[in-house]
Amino acid sequence: MVNSRTHELEIKNHMLALSHAILEDLPMAVIGIDIKGVIVTANKTALKKLSHRGVEIGRPFGDFFKDREADHLRQVFKTGEKIQIELQKTDGSAAVATLLPLTGSFKDKGVIMSMIGD
Repeated sequence: MVNSRTHELEIKNHMLALSHAILEDLPMAVIGIDIKGVIVTANKTALKKLSHRGVEIGRPFGDFFKDREADHLRQVFKTGEKIQIELQKTDGSAAVATLLPLTGSFKDKGVIMSMIGD
């Protein structure tokens, strides 16, 4: 019984590690935000693309994004609907980000922000 449970946990740990590696190596920026508005995860692409904002895991989304952008985040939590927003880049151009609510057992508990391209 113990060996079976140990094997099961090893498989789950491997799957979790692989999932984390996949998230880290995605060529798109991905940030996870919890219901309190705290950034709980950000892949290396997101940290690189948003380095000019100083984005840090464990800090509130509103510390790094404008009030209008934080309002959009609250809207996604309230409506449960995906939206696209424009983020101002340092060169004055805009980048499109998608705010997508989590589903399944994490419904109403978090939002994914993703950005494709430069």
